Amino acid sequence: SGNAWKVRLMASLLGIPLRRHTFSIDRGDLAKPEFLAIAPLGRVPVLELPDGERIAESAAILFYLARDSQWWPENKLEQAQVLSWLSFEQDVHMKPLAHLRLHLALRRDRRPEDPECIQWAREAQVALDLLEGGEQLAAHGVHDVVAVALDDRHQGLELIEDAALLGGEHELDPDRKSVV
Repeated sequence: SGNAWKVRLMASLLGIPLRRHTFSIDRGDLAKPEFLAIAPLGRVPVLELPDGERIAESAAILFYLARDSQWWPENKLEQAQVLSWLSFEQDVHMKPLAHLRLHLALRRDRRPEDPECIQWAREAQVALDLLEGGEQLAAHGVHDVVAVALDDRHQGLELIEDAALLGGEHELDPDRKSVV
């Protein structure tokens, strides 16, 4: 998923290794009781910490990973701007594109000319137009990339995500209360 990709990208930028566990949204894996026991919101990604605690939702995971790094600003206004961008990206940008991908490419249960698809395409175009005119967006929280030392608190992190683009076959391991 795009949301899991954001988490993988941030972890990579920080030099934090992640062990990936994938599920198929189009096969209904995210609605199975075994998955809901791990992720009660029924959504991915979920970050499992070494102590077994879990963090759901990409924005919360990005904050957890980025805090105390060059990727999370110290200034409160800049922090609010980052949160504003994450909210916009999740709700305005990602949502219509995700619906189109899910229904046209994965489930193949809609056609491009269906009213829902036309509406999602319009919403996606509005978001993309905003991004193309994004001089203001670029001004919010752009940071230089610098080397980041690996912090012991990130050892053993596991990322639970969907396999919509990956096509992997994975299953729950009930003994570990994790996803493999």
